[in-house]
Amino acid sequence: MDARLAIDTGVLLLYFFGIVALGLWAGRRNRNLRDFSLGGRSIPWWAVLASIVAAETSAATFLGTPAEGFKTRGYFYGQLVIGTILARVFIAFTFIKPYYDYRVQSIYEFLTVRFGTKTKNMASGIFLFTRVLGIGVRLYLGGAIMVVIWITTIYTAVGGIKAVVWTDLIQAVLMFSSVIFAIFLLLHNIPGGLETVKQNLGGLGNVKVFQTGWNADLPFGPALKAMLEEPYTLFAAFIGSTMLTMATHGTDQDMVQRMLTAPNYRKSQLSLILSGVMDLPIAGAFLTVGILLSVFYTVVPSPDLPAADNEIFGYYIVHEMPVVFRATISCMRCRWYSADSSSQGFLQP
Repeated sequence: MDARLAIDTGVLLLYFFGIVALGLWAGRRNRNLRDFSLGGRSIPWWAVLASIVAAETSAATFLGTPAEGFKTRGYFYGQLVIGTILARVFIAFTFIKPYYDYRVQSIYEFLTVRFGTKTKNMASGIFLFTRVLGIGVRLYLGGAIMVVIWITTIYTAVGGIKAVVWTDLIQAVLMFSSVIFAIFLLLHNIPGGLETVKQNLGGLGNVKVFQTGWNADLPFGPALKAMLEEPYTLFAAFIGSTMLTMATHGTDQDMVQRMLTAPNYRKSQLSLILSGVMDLPIAGAFLTVGILLSVFYTVVPSPDLPAADNEIFGYYIVHEMPVVFRATISCMRCRWYSADSSSQGFLQP
């Protein structure tokens, strides 16, 4: 076996065994259903925050968001974070306190108490139906991922929500540190470093952050049509992203269950709002990776570069990342394929 492959394989195995051990250890003191589903409402707010971030950041995010930066050479996609923050503030001060006041253990218990069994059954049915569709797509990514899904299922079934939250915390730390490392590695690998990046982009000031999508040169009707057809605009951020986040974070069992583990509703509110604030640097970091990839492969072209933008970052990881780091990122991608079966990413193109 090639030495580099052996090292990467060792890191992967260490990660999987370590994450299972952590999950089982975290849930070792579960005594009843409340401990299993709510963690005894003893999980610190910062761990809940990290768990929310990890749950909404998927494998599609890890590969797809850099692809948006690669295509546009801008931060337009990051505008959607505006809506996720606005929605979380609304959810924090509208939804969370009633969840705690009713002392429910899941969103479905709340729906039963507040609106009746029919509403609960409809909501749970929609949740299961959409998850089955999502799982089908993700399982298509490869049968080998089934191993990771079984690993995740084992420690979740035994350790409960504590296992989920604490393993999510590790996941969030590894994710953000890996993306930061990728940015510095790209700057190091680009001949001339930051100066080359500036020249290739025509100056850092030319990297756009916001766009309205409105063309004042067109008549009102065509201008409105063009704006609505543009996926990443301030309009989409304030309306579309806000409404979507209200659904996924306010009524989605996967997200709400994490929020219910905080000691009280104020800590839960803090976790939710700050998780939205954290989306800003996370989205910015992923998009920066994509922009730097576009510069790197312009300056150092590769004849084997994939045609699909979503495969560019993966190609860079395999061919340019050093051992250990390459395996670490692969661990997160594999784990997110399994986590995707029960979560929705905020940045899935």
